[in-house]
Amino acid sequence: MSPALPRPAELRAIALDAARAVVGDLAAAFRSPTAIGPEAKTTHHDLVTVHDRHTEARLVAALTTAVPGSGVLGEELGAQAGTGEAARLTWIVDPIDGTSNFTHGFAMFSVSLAAEVDGEVVAGVVLDPVGRLAFSADADGAYLTRGDGPERPLAEVG
Repeated sequence: MSPALPRPAELRAIALDAARAVVGDLAAAFRSPTAIGPEAKTTHHDLVTVHDRHTEARLVAALTTAVPGSGVLGEELGAQAGTGEAARLTWIVDPIDGTSNFTHGFAMFSVSLAAEVDGEVVAGVVLDPVGRLAFSADADGAYLTRGDGPERPLAEVG
Protein backbone atom coordinates (compact mmCIF):
# COMPACT_ATOMS: atom_id res chain seq x y z
CA MET A 1 0.00 0.00 0.00
CA SER A 2 1.40 3.39 -0.96
CA PRO A 3 1.47 6.23 1.57
CA ALA A 4 -1.25 8.86 1.41
CA LEU A 5 -0.47 12.25 -0.05
CA PRO A 6 0.27 15.02 2.44
CA ARG A 7 -2.71 17.19 3.37
CA PRO A 8 -3.00 20.68 1.79
CA ALA A 9 -1.57 22.38 4.90
CA GLU A 10 1.45 20.06 4.74
CA LEU A 11 1.87 20.74 1.01
CA ARG A 12 1.81 24.48 1.75
CA ALA A 13 4.51 24.00 4.40
CA ILE A 14 6.64 21.95 1.98
CA ALA A 15 6.32 24.64 -0.70
CA LEU A 16 7.11 27.40 1.80
CA ASP A 17 10.25 25.58 2.98
CA ALA A 18 11.38 25.05 -0.63
CA ALA A 19 10.83 28.72 -1.50
CA ARG A 20 12.64 29.92 1.62
CA ALA A 21 15.62 27.73 0.72
CA VAL A 22 16.20 29.59 -2.58
CA VAL A 23 15.33 33.22 -1.85
CA GLY A 24 18.67 34.05 -0.25
CA ASP A 25 20.48 33.31 -3.50
CA LEU A 26 17.93 35.28 -5.53
CA ALA A 27 18.16 38.28 -3.20
CA ALA A 28 21.97 38.16 -3.45
CA ALA A 29 21.85 37.95 -7.26
CA PHE A 30 19.35 40.80 -7.58
CA ARG A 31 21.15 43.99 -8.68
CA SER A 32 24.50 42.29 -8.12
CA PRO A 33 27.46 43.21 -10.31
CA THR A 34 27.63 39.63 -11.60
CA ALA A 35 26.08 38.99 -14.99
CA ILE A 36 22.43 37.96 -14.87
CA GLY A 37 22.67 36.94 -18.52
CA PRO A 38 19.06 37.20 -19.70
CA GLU A 39 18.09 35.36 -22.87
CA ALA A 40 14.89 35.69 -24.89
CA LYS A 41 12.59 32.65 -24.81
CA THR A 42 9.57 33.19 -27.07
CA THR A 43 9.96 36.96 -27.62
CA HIS A 44 12.40 39.65 -26.55
CA HIS A 45 9.98 40.46 -23.68
CA ASP A 46 9.87 36.84 -22.44
CA LEU A 47 13.20 36.45 -20.65
CA VAL A 48 14.98 33.63 -18.86
CA THR A 49 18.20 33.79 -16.84
CA VAL A 50 20.67 31.32 -15.41
CA HIS A 51 19.03 32.12 -12.06
CA ASP A 52 15.61 30.97 -13.35
CA ARG A 53 17.01 27.61 -14.40
CA HIS A 54 19.18 27.07 -11.34
CA THR A 55 16.42 28.11 -8.93
CA GLU A 56 13.84 25.90 -10.65
CA ALA A 57 16.18 22.90 -10.47
CA ARG A 58 16.67 23.47 -6.72
CA LEU A 59 12.93 23.91 -6.14
CA VAL A 60 12.05 20.78 -8.10
CA ALA A 61 14.65 18.76 -6.19
CA ALA A 62 13.30 19.96 -2.82
CA LEU A 63 9.64 19.40 -3.71
CA THR A 64 10.08 15.97 -5.27
CA THR A 65 12.34 14.85 -2.42
CA ALA A 66 9.67 15.90 0.08
CA VAL A 67 6.98 14.00 -1.87
CA PRO A 68 8.70 11.28 -3.91
CA GLY A 69 6.88 10.42 -7.12
CA SER A 70 5.12 13.78 -7.40
CA GLY A 71 5.01 15.44 -10.81
CA VAL A 72 6.20 18.91 -11.78
CA LEU A 73 5.14 21.57 -14.24
CA GLY A 74 7.98 24.07 -14.34
CA GLU A 75 8.15 27.27 -16.34
CA GLU A 76 11.74 26.76 -17.43
CA LEU A 77 12.37 23.01 -17.32
CA GLY A 78 8.92 21.85 -18.44
CA ALA A 79 6.76 18.95 -17.31
CA GLN A 80 7.97 15.92 -15.41
CA ALA A 81 5.39 13.17 -14.86
CA GLY A 82 4.98 11.68 -11.42
CA THR A 83 4.82 8.00 -10.51
CA GLY A 84 2.57 5.86 -8.35
CA GLU A 85 -0.01 7.34 -5.98
CA ALA A 86 2.06 10.53 -5.65
CA ALA A 87 1.51 11.23 -9.38
CA ARG A 88 -1.86 12.67 -8.31
CA LEU A 89 0.20 15.65 -7.06
CA THR A 90 1.75 18.11 -9.49
CA TRP A 91 3.93 20.96 -8.29
CA ILE A 92 3.57 24.09 -10.42
CA VAL A 93 6.80 26.08 -10.31
CA ASP A 94 7.68 29.60 -11.45
CA PRO A 95 11.17 30.16 -10.02
CA ILE A 96 11.28 33.90 -10.77
CA ASP A 97 7.79 35.20 -11.36
CA GLY A 98 8.71 38.53 -12.92
CA THR A 99 12.01 37.69 -14.61
CA SER A 100 11.89 40.90 -16.65
CA ASN A 101 11.67 42.96 -13.44
CA PHE A 102 14.48 40.89 -11.91
CA THR A 103 16.78 41.48 -14.89
CA HIS A 104 16.00 45.21 -15.02
CA GLY A 105 16.55 45.81 -11.30
CA PHE A 106 12.91 46.29 -10.26
CA ALA A 107 12.16 44.70 -6.90
CA MET A 108 8.84 43.27 -8.06
CA PHE A 109 9.39 39.54 -8.56
CA SER A 110 8.71 36.43 -6.53
CA VAL A 111 9.08 32.69 -6.22
CA SER A 112 5.63 31.24 -6.99
CA LEU A 113 4.66 27.64 -6.23
CA ALA A 114 1.40 25.71 -6.22
CA ALA A 115 0.39 22.17 -5.30
CA GLU A 116 -2.25 20.64 -7.56
CA VAL A 117 -3.94 17.36 -6.57
CA ASP A 118 -6.17 15.60 -9.09
CA GLY A 119 -6.35 18.78 -11.18
CA GLU A 120 -7.30 21.10 -8.29
CA VAL A 121 -4.91 23.63 -6.75
CA VAL A 122 -4.94 22.94 -2.99
CA ALA A 123 -2.02 25.06 -1.74
CA GLY A 124 0.16 27.90 -2.95
CA VAL A 125 3.06 30.13 -1.97
CA VAL A 126 4.27 33.48 -3.31
CA LEU A 127 7.50 34.64 -1.69
CA ASP A 128 9.11 38.03 -2.32
CA PRO A 129 12.90 37.58 -1.97
CA VAL A 130 13.63 41.30 -1.57
CA GLY A 131 10.81 42.31 0.78
CA ARG A 132 10.94 38.93 2.55
CA LEU A 133 7.17 38.61 2.48
CA ALA A 134 5.60 35.18 2.09
CA PHE A 135 1.95 34.87 1.11
CA SER A 136 0.59 31.35 1.31
CA ALA A 137 -2.76 29.60 1.24
CA ASP A 138 -4.35 26.19 1.59
CA ALA A 139 -7.82 24.81 2.25
CA ASP A 140 -7.80 26.25 5.79
CA GLY A 141 -6.98 29.86 4.93
CA ALA A 142 -4.46 32.42 3.72
CA TYR A 143 -1.38 33.55 5.61
CA LEU A 144 1.33 36.22 5.63
CA THR A 145 4.81 35.83 7.05
CA ARG A 146 7.23 38.78 7.27
CA GLY A 147 10.86 37.68 7.26
CA ASP A 148 11.46 35.23 10.09
CA GLY A 149 8.44 36.47 12.02
CA PRO A 150 5.35 34.52 12.96
CA GLU A 151 2.80 33.44 10.40
CA ARG A 152 -0.36 35.58 10.53
CA PRO A 153 -3.71 34.43 9.18
CA LEU A 154 -5.10 36.75 6.51
CA ALA A 155 -8.31 34.83 5.98
CA GLU A 156 -9.82 31.69 7.39
CA VAL A 157 -11.96 29.27 5.46
CA GLY A 158 -14.76 27.23 6.99
